[in-house]
Amino acid sequence: MINQEDLFNLKPKEHEGFIERTEIEYIQLAFADDKKIEFIRMLERLCVDFNYETYQDLLFDFVKEKYEEDNS
Repeated sequence: MINQEDLFNLKPKEHEGFIERTEIEYIQLAFADDKKIEFIRMLERLCVDFNYETYQDLLFDFVKEKYEEDNS
């Protein structure tokens, strides 16, 4: 039998998977009209070309590489 409290408990159960244990940081970027879509399309294409699963990893590695080049 279902408890009446359970019917109104909308909070999801706690998860203990990889994502839930990961601290996620984010940044927001502003784009001119229609540039966001173009930017994401380019990132997705580069991910395929360079074998990245996420464009966040691609961006991080690209910026890190350019930063290290400039500071060497």
